[in-house]
Amino acid sequence: MSQSIVVLAMHGSANSSVATPLDMLFVCNRIARSVASASAPRFTVQTMAADANVQSNSGAEIRADRPLGRVDEDCIVIVAAPLLSSAQDIDRFLKRNRAAIDWLRTHGAAVKQVTSHCAGVFALAEAGLLNNKRCTTAWYLADECRRRYPGIQVNESEILQHSGKVLTAGAGSANQDLCLHIVAHIAGRHYARLLAKYFLLNSARGSQLPYAVLTRQQINDQLVARAERWIHRHLASDFCIQDIADHVGVSNRTLIRRFQNDIGLSPQALTQNMRIEKSKILLETSDLSLHDIVVRVGYSDESAFRRLFVRQVGLTPNDYRQCFGHAAVSILRAGNLQSA
Repeated sequence: MSQSIVVLAMHGSANSSVATPLDMLFVCNRIARSVASASAPRFTVQTMAADANVQSNSGAEIRADRPLGRVDEDCIVIVAAPLLSSAQDIDRFLKRNRAAIDWLRTHGAAVKQVTSHCAGVFALAEAGLLNNKRCTTAWYLADECRRRYPGIQVNESEILQHSGKVLTAGAGSANQDLCLHIVAHIAGRHYARLLAKYFLLNSARGSQLPYAVLTRQQINDQLVARAERWIHRHLASDFCIQDIADHVGVSNRTLIRRFQNDIGLSPQALTQNMRIEKSKILLETSDLSLHDIVVRVGYSDESAFRRLFVRQVGLTPNDYRQCFGHAAVSILRAGNLQSA
């Protein structure tokens, strides 16, 4: 029996968020014909939108197969996600797609499953489909999701998050993980394995943490901004809170309070985050030994650094370098050879 899939295209959706499920499920149907001699496709896929033509984030037109309307209860709805990075972008996206969000509010709870990834999760939340549920989203949008929807438990470390009939996924290419999950659940793991091989996908990754990048804090307190700049300049040094407080001319207690009020972090936490981020850059782009990297980011205890790195990144420093360092260093070397 063929599983009905509806891809809900929205104004501002990324082209890939529409094309990825169309392409991957098309290939799965082809695998079913060639491997299992299936007479019927595993998936029947249609695009749906509030308007006949919606405009993607790049300005390209996405032509929908059908308008908003009734769908079968056995249907899986994939909400095509936009590429957004700010609260203002999210506001514009939600306002522009009010009709589609209203449709989700009315029909989303009645279908077999509703899914989205990245910033598309905000459409599910706005429609009330994530109330008192767990979700994941792009790691860089997690705090904004918590701020807007305090009743939702946001687990940004996860690539995929199930909660009832709702399936959410993380940033960007997590749309591929979402499609693989649907294929595994509906057609079987064997099909998902073959599909992953066809598209050269890593179906084993389970966390967004190794991909997260430390984003610069929105600092409004000028004292905190001065302290942050001092920390950045002295990352390789062994300093304490008293040193930071002395530089900006306040007590330890005042410094901690100003940090918490402005950015929601202690000076120690910000320092740790900045040191881990610098170590990740060095692991990706240099051949320095771990010992040398640890020293360059201000640690004297390599074991303590390893424990902190695993806790924040989800991988050991060595595993992180294997995942992200080889390709980066190879590209740099190739560039050097070309310019020689």
